[in-house]
Amino acid sequence: MQSDSVQLVECSSSSHNRPPSPADIRWPLSAKSAQMFKWHFLFLFLAFSVVLLCWVLYVNACDDFMFQFKNDSSQNSSDDYAFPTKPVILMWTSVFGQKSLKLGPGCPFFDQCFFTYQRRALAHADAVVYHVPDIKWTSDERPDFPEQILMPANVKNVFLTQENPSALRDYHHAEKLRKAAPNFFHWTMTYLHSSDFVMPYGGFWISPEETLRLGFSDKIMRGAVWFVSNCRTESKRELAVDALSKHMLISIGGKCAKTEQGKKLCPRNATSCDHVFSAHYFFIAAENDICKDYVTEKYWDRYHLPSVPIVMRKHIYEGIVPNNSFIAMDQYESPKAMADHLNFLMDNPDEYLKYFEWRAQNWSIAPWNHRDFLMAQCALCERLLRNRNQSSPTKPTTLNAVEWFERNSKCEGDKFANQWANGK
Repeated sequence: MQSDSVQLVECSSSSHNRPPSPADIRWPLSAKSAQMFKWHFLFLFLAFSVVLLCWVLYVNACDDFMFQFKNDSSQNSSDDYAFPTKPVILMWTSVFGQKSLKLGPGCPFFDQCFFTYQRRALAHADAVVYHVPDIKWTSDERPDFPEQILMPANVKNVFLTQENPSALRDYHHAEKLRKAAPNFFHWTMTYLHSSDFVMPYGGFWISPEETLRLGFSDKIMRGAVWFVSNCRTESKRELAVDALSKHMLISIGGKCAKTEQGKKLCPRNATSCDHVFSAHYFFIAAENDICKDYVTEKYWDRYHLPSVPIVMRKHIYEGIVPNNSFIAMDQYESPKAMADHLNFLMDNPDEYLKYFEWRAQNWSIAPWNHRDFLMAQCALCERLLRNRNQSSPTKPTTLNAVEWFERNSKCEGDKFANQWANGK
């Protein structure tokens, strides 16, 4: 009888212990490889991202650097980014806190130089300009100048100011600068005509067309007007004007006015006080110091008005403004003698109008790009271009700019005012 039990067959040990086939192990190894590949890929991706980020930051920094060059110089030429081929003018300081000094289209060379306030341009600078009133000082009484080791070999340091020496001494640390930087500056940029680059307050002269447009309205105020905020000056102009006021009417406005009416003559919120000057026969244009070539906004802001400026010393204005366009105190032996002549002019219109005849003699304001009157910053660019074209540039020489400025300004102080005010 056949048994219904199932016969058990013993498997051989060789069959039981054989290694798994490749098909058996394919999927476990592929998962492990995929995980390793994923981590390797992630690592490479992160490394690439870091490198790419660094490169982007570097390129952006360079682009920002060059954009600032382009922005500061108002340039639009196609080769703006080729800065090594162009002279770089670096303003190390601001100008009275403002980044106002730039190259403009009026300069024939405005697209041939880079003009920037970015200090990181130092390594590429051909000239570094320092506005003296804006030079900062460290706690150990040293000027905030760049480290010499970081400056290019032939870079030129430029001394810039439109203040006179007494103002630099009293308000802007001139004595400290004299001692701290005796051989630092190479070039000067001031109002002095003997400067390397002349930066006056105004142009040469005035256009007669402007005078004809304004006309000469009837005067409603006799005498002269004087707006003044500095009541004690190196020139002692206040003594001279006070002596003159004893013999003629002088309306004084501004901070130094002696009456409430005078203080209201030109309110602080007034957009213009030209009408006040135009209503008077004369206006006082005396400076706070008497220095060679020092003719400031006290003259240039009002030269176009139908009023005659009164100044202190004739020789300061000769060669800067037309003769017989102003009246100088030192041409009269005393304040009374001057007042007598001014009263005579007010009583005789034909004689008074002779002080405006020069306006019809083809005098004109020189344009900023005139060959003899380039903007100082434009002239600086021209000089740098010329130096680059030299086959063997001369080694820059240094000077004590403070001493040079004081010596060449030839300031007179209060000597004239003290003598003239005491005249009869």
